[in-house]
Amino acid sequence: MNLINKNEYLINKSIFNYWIFILLGICAISSLDQQLLRTAIAERVQITSAKSSNTTVTIINFEFQPKNLTVGVGDKVTWINKGARHGVTSDDGYFATILKNGEYFSFTFNKARVFTYYCQFHGGPGGRGMSGKIVVLPDEGNK
Repeated sequence: MNLINKNEYLINKSIFNYWIFILLGICAISSLDQQLLRTAIAERVQITSAKSSNTTVTIINFEFQPKNLTVGVGDKVTWINKGARHGVTSDDGYFATILKNGEYFSFTFNKARVFTYYCQFHGGPGGRGMSGKIVVLPDEGNK
């Protein structure tokens, strides 16, 4: 094998290895997404078995409790403020409110998707600071 053919071989081998690495990464990410979906579905089964369609998020000590939540389409989430003045604003502006101590805000989720939200005084979009996430699963007809 002469030097030119050997260099071409090494370049082609490097390109091949690069693409294998990329494909393995994509498969790993896809596997992780499937695992997260299975976990969310398992949590949803627990929620459904409890026949819960109204869930509460408590705002206390500058955080949302629970921070992450899984509900179904048609379920209502109520935020109850037990602290200073806070906001509940979705990253995409789908809902927004400001709550004083003792006030509450309810929202019914009619669309299956992931809603990320934050306090406009103590957090920000993209999960910065005081923030939370609600995964809304499609209605499977098991309510």
